[in-house]
Amino acid sequence: MKTLTTIALYLSFLAMAVFNVILGATLPNLAQNTGASIDQVSILFSALFLGYILGAFFSGAVFDRFHPLRILFTAILIGVGSLFIVPRLTALIPLISAFFLMGLCAGTLDLGANLTLLWCHGDKARPYLNGLHTVFGVGAFLTPLLIGRWLSTGASLQNAYWNLAFLLVPISLFLLALSRWPFNRNQNQTTQNSRTLAGKSGISVNLLLFALILMAVVGSGNSFSGWILTYTQNMFPAAPDQAAYQSAALFWIVIAATRTLTIPITRRIQNRTILLIDLSGVLLAYTSLLIFSNSFAYLWVGVAFSGIMIATVFPTILSYSSQLGEVKGSSTRWLYLGAGIGNVTLPWLVGRRFESFGPPWMHVIHISAAAVGLLLLLVLLKRTRQIHKETP
Repeated sequence: MKTLTTIALYLSFLAMAVFNVILGATLPNLAQNTGASIDQVSILFSALFLGYILGAFFSGAVFDRFHPLRILFTAILIGVGSLFIVPRLTALIPLISAFFLMGLCAGTLDLGANLTLLWCHGDKARPYLNGLHTVFGVGAFLTPLLIGRWLSTGASLQNAYWNLAFLLVPISLFLLALSRWPFNRNQNQTTQNSRTLAGKSGISVNLLLFALILMAVVGSGNSFSGWILTYTQNMFPAAPDQAAYQSAALFWIVIAATRTLTIPITRRIQNRTILLIDLSGVLLAYTSLLIFSNSFAYLWVGVAFSGIMIATVFPTILSYSSQLGEVKGSSTRWLYLGAGIGNVTLPWLVGRRFESFGPPWMHVIHISAAAVGLLLLLVLLKRTRQIHKETP
């Protein structure tokens, strides 16, 4: 049963990837549908990720009380309904509401799948978390490619959205079938070191630092993935039509590949070491994209570099934070709140400056966010230096 549950959680992350990525893959088309400018339609990112924040934050206590697979089934079902509605909306306000609802579903799926996986596998969850986020990368890679392929062959935006919606229906039915069996939560996650740390240095402060790091770094990653297609189209208008969709897909397939290849490595390297390497690399990747912003050839290198460095940030923070306290929806939701705030604010900031300041301005915003995240990580590492030996 644990194996089937893990498979179901992985499949739910495919759905979550579609809900998160489809906006970035169709932003210019939605702007055309509504007659709005890119700056105006960028508010959809804020609506999507505001829904994500609320979905992740308020569903935490729900997952503590009810069968998690039933909640995930409901979230996918509502998200599929949103996919059917979006392409038929031609006014911006209803479109904002639809993406807000889709965000609620994405946030619920994100927190719920990670939390349920931690409950299933306990102290051995880290490689499974990397696998879960690998699946997200695969889904996020396929979504823009499929959208680009369908649109390039003459399909309408409605057909593209509806095709993806129909692909997600079997996943929801699989979750519903598995929810007939009872689910036991394994919450014995803490080690003696983590109990000592919680007593001496205050778990709430550590969770706050984790949340702020997620806000800065994961927020910048989601902003980057959402804007890279529009960035490529505007920065390199002479490039082939499919180049923008391929750049968006490249970011996520690199993330998926990195998470897969690093599963055996993460068993042997401490979480703090992985995070320090990751956040330093993210800062360097964004900086290089700004320096070589006029080079179409380097765009591919920079996108891949960014994907490699940001790939293991989220699952590693989830694993590291679980060492500092009991894994519950009511505590884990604060991490998602931090990530969600970054997911709302950073794409919005990019959108406010994209047309007036130029596409490269998005790199400046992402560099600033990555630098803040790295500084916060150094503060966190100083606080947690009492842990001399981490569970790999």
